[in-house]
Amino acid sequence: MVRILKRPIFTVSAILIVAMFSTPISAKSHDYPMRLQVIHSRWHGRHGWIEGYGHGNLMTGQPGAPPKQGMDFEYSCSTPVRHTFAPDTYPARYGKNNLEVVVLLPELGSDKQKECTLKIQMKDFVYQGGRGGTLWSVPLAGGQPTQIQEDGGTGGNDQ
Repeated sequence: MVRILKRPIFTVSAILIVAMFSTPISAKSHDYPMRLQVIHSRWHGRHGWIEGYGHGNLMTGQPGAPPKQGMDFEYSCSTPVRHTFAPDTYPARYGKNNLEVVVLLPELGSDKQKECTLKIQMKDFVYQGGRGGTLWSVPLAGGQPTQIQEDGGTGGNDQ
């Protein structure tokens, strides 16, 4: 009888431990209900402060809104907003208004996260990355992707 009980208890314990460690240590998900997928990002830093811009897709999960919508962003924060690789995204929420999005960025070398406020401009398409760093727009209503010409800024980091 004791041997029969050991196996289920061990199995339940193992499942609980895996569940505890697979859950990321971060802000509560209801505080950041949206997700940001960064397709392209450029930045430069000076004296511990980073300024940059980029292109990404915001996933709001709001009824009546597209599941994913392109946006351009600018920021000035202590941590760069780096390119995300599928399926990774940043937790996000609207800031003071719908012209700002606050994202949680990981602090490299620790399990901490920092907030960064992005000034945004929503688009009527979804961004898609291509080979060799090309950037494409795909209309929300469907249709053929169109390649976007970058400004090719000088200096800084390009992702």
